Amino acid sequence: MVEDHRVLFSLLYTLVGRLLALIVVGGRGEAAKDVELVLLRHEIAVLRRQTPRPRLEPARSRGSLTRTG
Repeated sequence: MVEDHRVLFSLLYTLVGRLLALIVVGGRGEAAKDVELVLLRHEIAVLRRQTPRPRLEPARSRGSLTRTG
């Protein structure tokens, strides 16, 4: 029963937070939204430079994947 209250509280907390975020975003001007987009694009560019691309390895043949006993 207590767990149900925790889940309900968590859900309500999340919904209220999202609703407040929407109100704040709706109240801002176009310039503030443009600045946020520029900053987010910059952040993505920085993160892409920090994380190397994964190396692709050649596909293994079916015989090399089976265990030899």
